[in-house]
Amino acid sequence: MINKKERVILKLSGEALTNSSENIYSIDILKNITEQISYLIKNYQLKIGIVIGGGNIFRGSLAKSLGMIKNEESADHMGMLATTINAIALNIYLKNAKIKSIVLNAREIKGLLNQPSEEKISEEFIKNDVIIFGGGTGKPYVSTDTAAALRAIESKSSYILMAKNNIDGIYDKDPNHFTNAKFFKKLTFKEFIDLKLQAIDHQALQKLEGTDIKIIVFNMNGKNNIIKLYENKLKAKTILTK
Repeated sequence: MINKKERVILKLSGEALTNSSENIYSIDILKNITEQISYLIKNYQLKIGIVIGGGNIFRGSLAKSLGMIKNEESADHMGMLATTINAIALNIYLKNAKIKSIVLNAREIKGLLNQPSEEKISEEFIKNDVIIFGGGTGKPYVSTDTAAALRAIESKSSYILMAKNNIDGIYDKDPNHFTNAKFFKKLTFKEFIDLKLQAIDHQALQKLEGTDIKIIVFNMNGKNNIIKLYENKLKAKTILTK
């Protein structure tokens, strides 16, 4: 399904990096993600951009409980900084595994992180196999789904591999709460928006409508599911196209 040597964006939530509400990271999960990425690079020469969330560190629900809801813009900036921390953390594991990788951040941190642009991304993919994108889009009120769409366009990627936690793809309602939830194998961006489905930010899909980029939504939590998805061995998934 995905060709060798293609560029893809892997969208991970911050929660994908942990298996506990008490710890922001799981060593085993970070190692497993690193091993899967290493396998895909070595066997299929993929160029992988990773867009990562920050929900393991800071979420809107936490902002609300701390009385920050009236300062939503500041809370969003805290969330963006959380994604930067996660990007650096994952990059440490990739570097330790001798994977050529770099972090680009939506807002420059002088002496530490540069900003992405089409030219910068193209330049870094010559030298690196993985680019981790931190900081979301750098703008408040914008989701990391939209950041993934933006980075897919800038990097000229063919696919966004959108990893979900404990859910196999797109349903019309939460299958963990409704036994009659309907599963969708394929959808267009327009169908998704018209059905008012909520698993992906609609703004992200609108950004992709003029492109040929496809989204594949899959369950992150099975053993080596990133590899299985690439090798077309993952039966349950949803493919979205324009």
